Amino acid sequence: MKKNNKSNNSKNSRNQQSNSEIFLPLPKDTKQFFNYFKNNINFYYEFNYPIITKKNNKIEIKINREIKKYKFKKELIENISKRIEQRLNILKNNYQVNEFTAEIQNRMVIGLGSSHSQETSMTLHHIYGIPYIPGSAIKGVTRHWFILNHYYNTFSNINSINNFEKILENLNLNNDIEIQVKKFFKEKDNIDINISNIEKNKNIIQEYQSIFGTQNQKGKIIFLDAFPVDNINLKLDIMNVHYPDYYSKKEAPTDFQNPIPIYFLTLEKTKFKFFLLAKEKENDLLQKTKNYLLESLKEYGIGAKTSLGYGLFDNFIL
Repeated sequence: MKKNNKSNNSKNSRNQQSNSEIFLPLPKDTKQFFNYFKNNINFYYEFNYPIITKKNNKIEIKINREIKKYKFKKELIENISKRIEQRLNILKNNYQVNEFTAEIQNRMVIGLGSSHSQETSMTLHHIYGIPYIPGSAIKGVTRHWFILNHYYNTFSNINSINNFEKILENLNLNNDIEIQVKKFFKEKDNIDINISNIEKNKNIIQEYQSIFGTQNQKGKIIFLDAFPVDNINLKLDIMNVHYPDYYSKKEAPTDFQNPIPIYFLTLEKTKFKFFLLAKEKENDLLQKTKNYLLESLKEYGIGAKTSLGYGLFDNFIL
């Protein structure tokens, strides 16, 4: 009987302990880590965990609207910045580095169209769990601005911007240009291209291939990921589909249909630090690339919904 009482007492004490804190048969330091993680949830997991409800026997997945109140720890952002600086100090032994800081002019969202449990997404670092701009996105918008800029200013005689892009990607400046252009485009395409204009502006094509590379050669400029350097300001935004029946049921786009707001998360007034690297002595090329990137961030924008003014930057610190 005494043994049973002791057993019951130990069970009761354990139950009381489990009510105040989770009982884990783990080493002390591991238990402390779990308790810390419980109170400091990585935003990556917070954002990717949807709100699931059941209505009329149908499962609905909604974005957690309270997620906009999430506050990133300042220490986390500072530690990430320090780690990047440490890596850059090592890279500077073999690479030239050009960097600058810029602030989102209004709002920005990267990766909005990616697959996600909440229908709309945002690109988050898979380890740090913070919003960032991948180097591939930075290279892509710089390349796009380069093509737009030089097509309208110099190569508009090429009858489409896609044809100009094809020439930039495939032209070998060491071989006969006219023969190559004829190979790129079939006779049925009926494309009239001013070869002399291409000959006269070979330096622009060379510049493109040196910066961004082609299928046959790698570019000389490296675009690193951009990370926030100060507060990360989250802002919930909406897309409003005014004619849902028109898009889903192919009915007429009448004004009495109920709009369906789609919520998505954005960044607002957040500063990012950008880095460009070149392995060889390419001071001039590195500076030109930086200028293209600055122009693209200021005039065009990066990420989703740039046509509506998202993704523009200002307050540049060079």
